[in-house]
Amino acid sequence: MRICLISTSSIDDDPRARAQAAALSAAGHELCGVSYQGSELQWVRDAARPSFGDRLSRKSTADRAVDLLVESGADLYLPVQEAAQNIALRAAEGERATVVGRPGWAQDDRTLIWRAPREISLSRPSSDRQPSIHVPGWSQPQPAHATGTVVVAYRRSERNPGRYLEEGFRSLGLDVMRTQGIAWDQIPPDALGVFIVESKLPGLPVSGTNPGVPVVFWVHHGEHHLSANVRLQRRYGASAVALAHSWHLAHHFHGLVERLPFAVAPEIADRDFRPHGDRSHDVGFVGSPAVGDRYQERVELLEDLTTSLGEGAVALSTDMSPAEMMKLYRDSRIVPDDGHGRHFPITMRAFEATGAGATLLSRYSPGLGLILDPEEEFMPMDDQPADQIHRMLDQGTEEVGRAGHSRVWDSHTYVHRADTLLNIASRIRSEDVEPPDPPPIPTGHAGAVDRFPDAQRILDLGEATQEQLPDREVWRFEVAADRAEPRSFQVSVITSGNASERRRAVEAARMAVVTPRSLASEIGDLVEAAHGEPRVHEFGDSSVFVFGSSGYRVSPDPEQTPVP
Repeated sequence: MRICLISTSSIDDDPRARAQAAALSAAGHELCGVSYQGSELQWVRDAARPSFGDRLSRKSTADRAVDLLVESGADLYLPVQEAAQNIALRAAEGERATVVGRPGWAQDDRTLIWRAPREISLSRPSSDRQPSIHVPGWSQPQPAHATGTVVVAYRRSERNPGRYLEEGFRSLGLDVMRTQGIAWDQIPPDALGVFIVESKLPGLPVSGTNPGVPVVFWVHHGEHHLSANVRLQRRYGASAVALAHSWHLAHHFHGLVERLPFAVAPEIADRDFRPHGDRSHDVGFVGSPAVGDRYQERVELLEDLTTSLGEGAVALSTDMSPAEMMKLYRDSRIVPDDGHGRHFPITMRAFEATGAGATLLSRYSPGLGLILDPEEEFMPMDDQPADQIHRMLDQGTEEVGRAGHSRVWDSHTYVHRADTLLNIASRIRSEDVEPPDPPPIPTGHAGAVDRFPDAQRILDLGEATQEQLPDREVWRFEVAADRAEPRSFQVSVITSGNASERRRAVEAARMAVVTPRSLASEIGDLVEAAHGEPRVHEFGDSSVFVFGSSGYRVSPDPEQTPVP
C-alpha cells in the first residue's frame, strides 16, 4: 500500500512524523510525504517526485500541497497533526484516496475510520491478504472440526476474555494449554496454534525458536495502545493479528490481519431470555468511574437518569465480578454504552448487554452495524440520550432486547470466536510462520527504554536515542522544553542538563526515568520527590526508576513474568 504523510512541519525533524514513517515502513508499506510550512513545500521519502513546473508556482502553498497529494498516487493520506487534516480531506475529494484521521478529529465519509469496516481493501496489511470475515453482514467460518492441542497465552485475570476463549476451545473438543509466556521448548510442535490474548503489560516473555506453529495475536485496543501492540506482534512472532475493533488500523500490522470482536461468554450468561416486564431496573450500567474528562458524558447521563427515573430504577456499579455484572444486566431493560473519545471501540459491554437480553443503547462505533442490526438488534444513541431512554421506556424495550439476545447467542459466543481463530490459524501459510526480521535490539539507555513497549513519547535530556528507537517519538529536551509539562511523556532519559532541567525532565515522566548509574543518587531523589518512592532496576550501565503508568500494567515492574 502507498501511504503519504502530510505535515505542517518538517517531516524529517518532527518526532511524530519520523516515528510513524519508521513504523509504517517496517510494516512493509511504500511511503511518501508532503510537508507544507508557510511558503515552504517539501516532498520527502520519494525518489520519484513529480514535476509540476510553473503550473504550481502561481498557487498557494496549501493548494500546491493538495496537488502534490493527488499526484502522489497514494492509497491513504495520513495527516501527522490535526491542522494538516484539512489538506488531506481536500485531496481526498471524489474518493481519490482515504484520510487516516484520529478519533478526536473531524470524521466524514472520506476518513478511514468510517469507511474501513465496509471497504476491507482500504485498510489492509502490506501483504494485501484480505480478511476472511466479509461484509455486508457477519460471515461465520466453516466449523474447524479440528482435533489436538491449542495454546492460549495471556496474563490471566477475572476480566480478560482469554478465560472464556479457553472454554470455547474446550467446547470444540480440543486440549487447551494455558501459559503466561511463550517458551517454545514447552509448546508441542504439532500444536494447532498459539493464540495470544492481549493482556496487561509487561509483555509476555518469549524464549526459544518456533518450530513452525501458527501464532495469532488477538488485539483488544485501538489507537491509544497501537504502538505497543505493533511492537508486541513482532516480539511474539505472530504471523496473524485479530482486531477486536478499530479495523481501520489493519495497515499498521504485518502478515494476515483478521476481525475478531468480543463475544458473550456462555459460562456466565443465560441462553434463556428473561422478559423485560420481569426485570427490576430500567437502566443498568457497570463500568469505570470518571477518569479526567474521558467519561464525563457518561457520568452526566447516568446522574441525569438517576435523578429523573429514581435511584431504584437505575442500577450502577464500578466494581463487580463478570458473573455479578451479567446478573445485573439480566435484571435491566436498557444498558447504555458510550465508549469514549480515545478510540471508537466495539466494547465488551455491547456483547454483555445483548447476551443478557437487555436493550443495548450504543454510540455508533464503526463496524457495530455489521454485527448487530441498528434499531432492530440495538439502538443507536442520539444526541440526547437521556430523553431517548425515556422514549424507549414509554414505547417498550423488549422487542429490540430479544432480537439482540437471539443474534449474539446464534453468532457471537466465545465458541464462535474459538472456531474463527482455528480458521485463521489454518490460513497461515508456512512462509508466514517466520515474520519479518525484528529490528536490532537496542543497547544502552535506548535498550532500557525498549523494555517498555507502551512508551511511545520519550523526553531525551542529553543522549540522543532516536537512532535505536526509530518508531518512537524521541523529543530532545532543548526542542520540547515547552512541551515538558508534568506527566506529559511516558519515559525521560536524563544523561546531562543542569539541576532545573533534570527536575523538569523527571516531573515530565509518568512511567519511568532512565539515567546513568553515575547520576542515580541525584535522579533518584528527584524521582521520589516528584512521584513517590520508585522501584529501581539496573539495565547494563543504566538505572531505571519505575514509579507508575497509565494503568494497563499488572505492576510498575518492567521485568517480564517468568513462564510457569
